[in-house]
Amino acid sequence: MGGGPAKEHVLCILPYPIPTSIKTELHKRFPNLNITYKEVSFTTDAEALRKEVSTATWHDVTILYTLFSFPEKLSDAPNLRLVQLASAGSNQIQKHPIFTSSDITITTNSGIHGPQIAEWCVMTALIQSHRYNTLHDLQKEHRWGKPAEKGEYDYHSVRDMVGRRLGVLGYGSIGRQVGRMAKAMGMDVVAFTATPKDTPEKKKDAGFIVPGTGDANGDIPSAWYSGLDKESLHHFLKQDIDWLVVSVPLTEQTKHFLSTAEFKALSQDGKKPAFIQNIARGPIIDQPALIEALKDGTIAAAALDVTDPEPLPKDSELWDMPNVTITPHVSGVGSSYAERSFELFKTNLERREKGERLLNVVRRDRGSRDAQRTLAKVEGARSIATSKSTQTFYLSDWTHLGVRVDDSKLRIRTEEERVFSKLRAQVIENLMKLRRNAAVLDELDVACSSATVSKERNLVRPILNESTSHNIVGGRHPTVDVGLKEQGRPFTANDCAVGDHEKTYLITGANMAGKSTYLRQNALITILAQTGCFVPADYAAIGLVDKIFSRVGSADNLYQDQSTFMVEMLETAEILKQATPRSFVIMDEVGRGTTPEDGIAVGYAALHHLQYVNQCRTLFATHFHALADMTRDFEGLGCFCTDVAEEADGTWAYVHRLRRGVNRESHALKVARLAGMPESAIAVAGEVLADLHRASGGGPGRTSARADIENLGRLRAAAG
Repeated sequence: MGGGPAKEHVLCILPYPIPTSIKTELHKRFPNLNITYKEVSFTTDAEALRKEVSTATWHDVTILYTLFSFPEKLSDAPNLRLVQLASAGSNQIQKHPIFTSSDITITTNSGIHGPQIAEWCVMTALIQSHRYNTLHDLQKEHRWGKPAEKGEYDYHSVRDMVGRRLGVLGYGSIGRQVGRMAKAMGMDVVAFTATPKDTPEKKKDAGFIVPGTGDANGDIPSAWYSGLDKESLHHFLKQDIDWLVVSVPLTEQTKHFLSTAEFKALSQDGKKPAFIQNIARGPIIDQPALIEALKDGTIAAAALDVTDPEPLPKDSELWDMPNVTITPHVSGVGSSYAERSFELFKTNLERREKGERLLNVVRRDRGSRDAQRTLAKVEGARSIATSKSTQTFYLSDWTHLGVRVDDSKLRIRTEEERVFSKLRAQVIENLMKLRRNAAVLDELDVACSSATVSKERNLVRPILNESTSHNIVGGRHPTVDVGLKEQGRPFTANDCAVGDHEKTYLITGANMAGKSTYLRQNALITILAQTGCFVPADYAAIGLVDKIFSRVGSADNLYQDQSTFMVEMLETAEILKQATPRSFVIMDEVGRGTTPEDGIAVGYAALHHLQYVNQCRTLFATHFHALADMTRDFEGLGCFCTDVAEEADGTWAYVHRLRRGVNRESHALKVARLAGMPESAIAVAGEVLADLHRASGGGPGRTSARADIENLGRLRAAAG
């Protein structure tokens, strides 16, 4: 039997994977802790999270590190002593029994977000002050500037930050780092806090500080202001502030903390519009009031990483305002998040071991004290119950108001049910008409969408006929073409005339030079044409096809015990068995999953069967250059290729234009270098390739060509 105290159980339950290095460090530093990890979905839906974590999981947990996952009841976690939240705030737990009905210590990750959020603040401030949105639009239009037109921002009228004033509403760890960076840009900084910081000790940051950041001693602000009442807030906002950062926590006191009156105070009644940023929580700002202030010029510009609600509805006016920058609550996201988060967790575990005060402990009593002070001013309010974390008051007017609210809710619900029942009856009564109209709308939707795309992307009407030809002039891949244009790059169009005189195209060329794209685009053009759509080409005349077969890409099926090569052979077999003279076949690198000799044999057999048995239109891409020599007397087979253009200084570029001929160089080492393979490995590969070329007595692509041609007779006999 073992002795000694039982190990404490630490449960880390987070919506992202925890790096192995962090797990190793935790286990090494705290060998006496039983630490387990569980990854859950990223959601605030408590019910959904409970389905991912069994009730039994919580029983032995003494320390919980989490973001949104909590036991449903306190009794589910009877041994819980500490909850560390993986967030700067604690609003997600403030209605949970852990917060309201227990004395379990709760700590937060406050302090780790400062660097990345402060950089977001500086970035978005400079975007507005330097008119970057206008400059970015010019870049997308490939234009080297233009005079400012009416209603546009003049990107020449830029004022730097030197000598201007930053107001930080909530001078915590994030606000301190913003203040530090603003000070470095030559700005004056003023700070606002909920409670007075009137001594050097009170001005210090007692929380977690990322080394080299923040304002540990509170030396940066030239002035401090405090108080949650409107008078104190307005006094702070009237301090000639040019740039206001909102970083206060969301509480009942700070909901709609900033509204029309505050915006007027900040801008001195519109005489000096300021720039405002919100990196805290959306409801702190009265969003409709902010929109009006931005429209009438009371506020010069805004940068919002948080909105009310989230996500921001698509029809919100904020999206299209030129003086607004919106990001989807990502200012605190960064690659260092997990590392800093667990560094803080480790610090608190160490402090707990030593019996020291933990960092970032959530104060449950602040809201209670504020409520008592507020209610003391209300005539007729009396306390009727008190617990460790809750105080209940009675006020006659509130009781009557509650009754009226409940009555209104009931009447609203009754009316909703009546309207819904009426709507449902009307739908059932007109069901056949609705279905008929829906079918008509479906056809109109498809036709209109097709016409719109055809006009926007310069598509042409294809000619469909009864032949077995496929004549495309200036063909483009429908999606790759669009993607390249969005990047400002042109797509290289190619012709294809397979079927009339040459039923098979044997295509060679370098890796990444466009062979697979060429195969796919011709198959997609055929599909679009036969579904009644216009096609991406200058001209298209296509003989009707009964089936399109594709053997492109690579994938295995381990569940059914099938290797990549086996999957390839199964697909090839189906094509050879089912293709008819009216089919269209594209095959890419058939035979690559085995030895070169076997691969060449399989590729040759597939080509021979398609050419002489199936007799269908075929585009066949390969890196087995010997196939070009082995099929030179195939009647109706044409060889085409893509190239790489090399300059004298060693630079090179892909030539995506298809030409007649054979390209015996795959340029694999160039692609390896692009992929970042170490130069030492590439050098070894180059030496081996040179040795192989010398051993074969030929140049690139001819390593086994002589043997292949010598065996050609046997291969042909086997094929036919």
